[in-house]
Amino acid sequence: MQASEAGFSLSSDSTALQLIENISNASYKHTLSRYRQKLTTIRYSASLKNIEGIRLKIRQKIL
Repeated sequence: MQASEAGFSLSSDSTALQLIENISNASYKHTLSRYRQKLTTIRYSASLKNIEGIRLKIRQKIL
């Protein structure tokens, strides 16, 4: 590991760099899955609002 002006430089086969990449990938996957889940909830919620007779509490139980 060498210090540079911007920070540290790690070799491509460094275990520390691999750990950082794994954490970054896991964070990205978690964020993406939460975003997709939110979109799905919004889609279903909008569909349920268009159906007459479904009240707020029933919509909340379904979602």
